[in-house]
Amino acid sequence: MARNIVTGIDLGDYAIKIVVAEHDKREPLPRILAVVKRESEGFRRGIVTDKEEATRSVRRALMAAEKAVGQRIKKVYLSVGGAGLSSHITDGSVMIAGGDQEVSDLDIRQALENAEQRIPSRSNLTIHSVYPLVHKLDGARIQGTPKGMKGTKLEVQALFITSISQSFEEMISAVENAGVTVLQVHPAPLAASLVTLSKTQRVAGCVLADIGGETTTIGVFEEGKPYLIENIELGSQDVTNDLALGLKIDLEDAEKVKRGADSHMFAQKKLMDIIGARMSDIFELIENELKTIGRNELLPAGIVIVGGGAYVPQVETLATGSLNLPARIASPLYPHHIKIDELSDKEAASIIIKDPSYAVAYGLTIFGMDPGKDDRAWGGDSLGRDTFGKAGQWFKNFLP
Repeated sequence: MARNIVTGIDLGDYAIKIVVAEHDKREPLPRILAVVKRESEGFRRGIVTDKEEATRSVRRALMAAEKAVGQRIKKVYLSVGGAGLSSHITDGSVMIAGGDQEVSDLDIRQALENAEQRIPSRSNLTIHSVYPLVHKLDGARIQGTPKGMKGTKLEVQALFITSISQSFEEMISAVENAGVTVLQVHPAPLAASLVTLSKTQRVAGCVLADIGGETTTIGVFEEGKPYLIENIELGSQDVTNDLALGLKIDLEDAEKVKRGADSHMFAQKKLMDIIGARMSDIFELIENELKTIGRNELLPAGIVIVGGGAYVPQVETLATGSLNLPARIASPLYPHHIKIDELSDKEAASIIIKDPSYAVAYGLTIFGMDPGKDDRAWGGDSLGRDTFGKAGQWFKNFLP
């Protein structure tokens, strides 16, 4: 009898990561069945550049995962990241429609629709998630839902997470051509946060940085909600390239040095000068994004690093020096709604992944086990596959 499995796929420029977990509704804990990494081709900066190559890469990775779990994988959860992923904070308002001036679901929906219309280049974008950040009624800020309160004008400030529609649809097509159905797509930082950030960190304020091969995707969380999702077009491959040029070695050896192997063969000062210069560039761009929302040097929970860039030597020290924030690598990975210190060693071992490059894929499986988790974790909604292309329909999913 086939097990009830949930599969998360993280499409990278150099590697495809897959995590398969067993979901037994009678058990409170997931159980990791397979962790797979395979070389990827047909992707560049998170965008499909060769659809046929991309599909073949996905199929190879899926076959490896199927072999590991001993059954066919038919449905998957996918992340969206890389170039084109962005967030927009916009304001919307509506005059209360009812004669009793009581705020209704319709009023809330119309205010959000008004905010959506103010997203730049809206017609070229796919909205993945939306998070109401602030509600005001007759100019006064209110806590919680405004539904049922009385007033004349409702205002909302909301965060919309988007990607470029054409690139997004090409990614879906490339994956489904590999023989699976994409059930849902989630922004990469939100998926990774489920296995890296505690509720305390999300409330206090932190930035989650997924340092990939050619891009770095960041998510800023505060007051339990995401406040910024952005992509930076620099990644750990840029460090590899710099090492190859600076040390006069080939790219394969440079990659090994970047990960700490054979580094004793080179002068440590020169090595760290090269690595530090490029990583400083990445962290400077992260700081620039934090400045746009007034959060540079003001996130008590600091920066949490995932992705292949987490293996760069002294990455935590370099991050702290550049951002003036506490820094840590997210390892081990586990669902942070679970109190891991209350588990037995055997139970803990079944849900832990030590490699921080699997954060996104693992987080996707948590979404898959509990599709409503996005709504409860951050007070918003992450859009499922069935809402793609249905303008306005997604608003109903997160009304009070």
